[in-house]
Amino acid sequence: MKLQKRFKLFHLKKYLQPTVFFSFVKNKIYAQMYKIFIKKNQKTLSNLYYLIFSLILFACNGSKQFEKIAKKQQIEINPSPLEVHGGEVHFNIKFLLPTEMLQKDAQYEAKIFFTNAQNTKGTESFIAEVGSITFNANNYLSKKKTPLKEQDFAFLYEHNKSNGDIVVKTTQIKGKKKFETPYFFINKGIIQTSMLFKDVWQESVFLEIPKNEAFNFKDYTINFFFEQSDAVLQKEQLNNYEEFFLKIIKNQEPLLIESAFSLEGSEKNNQVLANNRAEALKKHLAELAKNHKLPFPQIKQQISNLKTHFQELVQESNLASTDTETIFNIIQNTKLDSLDAKLSNYPFYQEIRKKVYPKLRYARIQLRDKNSSIKQSTLEEQIHFYEQNIKINNSSVSHHNLGKIQFELAQKELNSEKQNKLFQLALYHTVIANQIDARAETFYQEVLLYTLTKQSQKAEESLNKAIKMQLKHEGLYALKGLDLAKKAKSYRDKKYKESIKYFSEAGNHNNILFNKALAYLLIHEYDKAEGIFNTLIENNYDKQLVNYCVAIIEARKGNEEKCIEALGKIIQIPEWKNKVKNDLEFHNFKKSSRFQSLFN
Repeated sequence: MKLQKRFKLFHLKKYLQPTVFFSFVKNKIYAQMYKIFIKKNQKTLSNLYYLIFSLILFACNGSKQFEKIAKKQQIEINPSPLEVHGGEVHFNIKFLLPTEMLQKDAQYEAKIFFTNAQNTKGTESFIAEVGSITFNANNYLSKKKTPLKEQDFAFLYEHNKSNGDIVVKTTQIKGKKKFETPYFFINKGIIQTSMLFKDVWQESVFLEIPKNEAFNFKDYTINFFFEQSDAVLQKEQLNNYEEFFLKIIKNQEPLLIESAFSLEGSEKNNQVLANNRAEALKKHLAELAKNHKLPFPQIKQQISNLKTHFQELVQESNLASTDTETIFNIIQNTKLDSLDAKLSNYPFYQEIRKKVYPKLRYARIQLRDKNSSIKQSTLEEQIHFYEQNIKINNSSVSHHNLGKIQFELAQKELNSEKQNKLFQLALYHTVIANQIDARAETFYQEVLLYTLTKQSQKAEESLNKAIKMQLKHEGLYALKGLDLAKKAKSYRDKKYKESIKYFSEAGNHNNILFNKALAYLLIHEYDKAEGIFNTLIENNYDKQLVNYCVAIIEARKGNEEKCIEALGKIIQIPEWKNKVKNDLEFHNFKKSSRFQSLFN
């Protein structure tokens, strides 16, 4: 009893506190007012609850009804299955909306997606919107037209996303109302047969040196260096070679005096300076012969091919590879008279002036041996020979052959920086060779080098230029055929037929025959393709791949028996077994018991 009194007293004290008391009174008043409001507006509130419930129910029923009608959408896709051509997937869709779906003032959008959402677990999922088809209901209701549209679509092919489906999601928008369907399946996967084209590279070749350019050199050169803008020989240098000079004068060795200049100043003045340097050395030899009463030897005199020599010196100067590439590009694209001014804009200019320019201020004697043979020389001797021949004749053949040697060395080089420098040198000499005298063999070498150095645009430009010049070369025709085949965007693309013309001019190498047959297959000329594939089987060329292609032809023709016969020759190999099992080229036979028996 006492405990109850204490409890009541405690609560009384609590409610007598001002804050608690007023809160208590307020809540009691609100509760009473709410009861009065409900009593007076009971009918209105009942109607409001009913309206909200009806709207929710209508929305659910409307969405289900829209989805039900949407199932009647008629969608035709071509080709089916999809095919990749030229690194892209192109297809056409004809989309027919059901007329009962159309509502006045409504807009419809059918979004097309490529996705692997339905694929097996463990694969990385993806979904990509490809495009959409839109309809305005009023355009069809007022004119009583059929809501049919046809549209082309395309997306880039990605190898890691090739196993997917084409699906569609349709949306209706009318005012603030919006209904969406789930994703509806349209098409399964991508056929990748066009990815089977083979590389058609052949080795570039050496060109025969013309007889009038056969000017071979021994392995030593005597250099005499000068100060800038000076043509005065230094006596100590001359004294070191006095006995040697007398020996070659007595033996009547043929000599070449070559001179050069650094890039400061005008080219016209520098040419005069270089000639004066050569004349100074020639004059010294003439005085030496006269003083010893000896006949004057045969001497040829010329100014160096400065761009070539300058590039060689840059190569030897241990500049950063990026700087070297920049300098090579400047050399190729700048006139000699403007080269120094162009280089002065770069931070490496002072280093070039210090390391390279002094080595260009020379006159030098080179010994010539008419009896030496380039074919019997070592690789180093061949490089030396072509370098010297370029300095004498500026020969396109020597440029080409020097580029060829550096090309081969680059392919063998394991150090990436050294390899890149060799490729750049090979490309430089090959481009110069074409500028001097355009040849089919040199253009072919140029295209290969641009391709290997990942300059695809320049490779294509060189290839097209050679073709336009009508330079006949099987390698060029093969590359052009492959280029066209890889750019075709569908089996209807005319590029495939053009590629066949070039493959036909490119000889009978097995890789080229295979590409020609594959192009015929892709444009649905199956008899011509099969004829070439049979030739390749007789040639013992990659029988597994060829039989696989024959099976594809038979599958496309609907000939299950012959298709299975061709596949039976390769199905025991695990790699091909998996490929056949997943290839949509054989989708029409997937449920066939005979086809399934291949995998048992």
